[in-house]
Amino acid sequence: MSVVPQQALALSNSVLAQNHARHLAGQLKSLEQEEFIQTAFLRILSRQPNEKEQHLSQNFLSQHSNLLSTHTELTPLLPADDGITAPADNPAQRTRENFIQVLFSHNDFVTIR
Repeated sequence: MSVVPQQALALSNSVLAQNHARHLAGQLKSLEQEEFIQTAFLRILSRQPNEKEQHLSQNFLSQHSNLLSTHTELTPLLPADDGITAPADNPAQRTRENFIQVLFSHNDFVTIR
């Protein structure tokens, strides 16, 4: 079985998925980058990242954080009310939230086998 593009799109736009990504990123906030990646994979995909995934994840976190750091103000995509976790104002933490959101759209997470 595979994931259709609509599933990933629905998860990317899901208030529930965004809220949980922000919440999980907050729980893992104190971890160093390598441990953060490994823990996120374990919590979301129930497995460790392989060497290529680890490398790609580190690149994403570094490049995305640099990209977000160049903006003077980060736009909150969802309001912080009614139990919704507000997005981080810190570019490094916002990057981690976005990384977890990406893992929520991973084929291993959304595919029923």
